[in-house]
Amino acid sequence: MNSLSEVVKEHQQLVKRALGIYSVQVSELINSQTKNNEEIQHLLDGLLNFCFDDDFLLLFKKVCRYYYPINPQVTVNYVYRYRDLWDENYQPKDNGEGSSTTD
Repeated sequence: MNSLSEVVKEHQQLVKRALGIYSVQVSELINSQTKNNEEIQHLLDGLLNFCFDDDFLLLFKKVCRYYYPINPQVTVNYVYRYRDLWDENYQPKDNGEGSSTTD
């Protein structure tokens, strides 16, 4: 059985490897100037899983800034999803109509 420090170290190594992979994917997406909603959203979904890490959050923001002119409503929904998952200070406004964020 691994000690807690070994598990933490393995987790950090995984995040570092994932960052390298996702950094390349973000660069390729933006350099290709793709407007493919499915491709962009797939990348944003993957990035959301790692947004506990500041470097991943920067990548997520970069893709959101790129995607906003292409599909503003979906981009805003991704920002709300980030806030729901990772932003400890975010308090959604309850307008009595339930969640207003959809994909």
